[in-house]
Amino acid sequence: MVKMSDTLLNYVLHDKLYDPSISFGHDLKLHHLVVTRFAFIRSDFEKRRNEVYDQEFGDWAKSRSKLFRDICLPSMLGQSQKPDAWLLGLARERRQYFPELKALFDGNGWIAPAWQEMVGDVPEQELNALKRAVLDNVPNEADYVITTRLDNDDALHRSFLAVVKDYVSLILSSEQGLTDFWLTMPYGLQLGSDKLGVCCYTNNPFTTRVQTRENFLSSAYSTALAGDHTKLFKNDRVFSVNTRIPMWLQGVHGDNLYNRMLLTAIAVEDHKRLLSGFSVKVDW
Repeated sequence: MVKMSDTLLNYVLHDKLYDPSISFGHDLKLHHLVVTRFAFIRSDFEKRRNEVYDQEFGDWAKSRSKLFRDICLPSMLGQSQKPDAWLLGLARERRQYFPELKALFDGNGWIAPAWQEMVGDVPEQELNALKRAVLDNVPNEADYVITTRLDNDDALHRSFLAVVKDYVSLILSSEQGLTDFWLTMPYGLQLGSDKLGVCCYTNNPFTTRVQTRENFLSSAYSTALAGDHTKLFKNDRVFSVNTRIPMWLQGVHGDNLYNRMLLTAIAVEDHKRLLSGFSVKVDW
């Protein structure tokens, strides 16, 4: 299948790999999933959070549920090209804190839980739960498994997943024999409680990993959540996609320990225009 990509033409700058005048294509079967840590038990993030915030998990769940409803969920429902599946990682014992998720799973066939089970009194490893859920949603005939990381308080531009799919196709058409590589888009937005800013963040967490099905099965650390995004360029093959507009939105708020505003201020009149691409609204 050889094609020109209107998506790349509209959103991606000409680079050493992408030439808008050249067609590309392949006959590979790609399966694209978005993976989100939602509420696992005893993840590293949760341990660090509980050391700083002395609060009940139920309070945190209410706060995070609102961020998910206001920021993350609208951006995924608004994607111009839906993923084959969106997996929300959730400890089965914590589902009572998020009753709204049942309706979300029941009403959208492409959104599914990645249940974390207990082995006796010990929760299984997060990556094991995610890997099992991915395999439940990937057909045996898939040549490549693509996983994109999205945190539950962040958002993707409506064309993010379409750009990923077409740029991965471009990579696979241009270079043979790749079994495991990453893709990142440096240009994004950060949203605070009363301000919005642009940033160029090469090591941002909005990463995509592309693995052959065989590599995915054999690796103990599969999916885009397995890598440390801050060290990605040190040890892995990474393709950086330079886009014409911001393609991701990172929430900066009181519950998030590690994100800081890396901002260049944007005029107020730009807020509505920029956020509309993410299906996100603010009241300031």
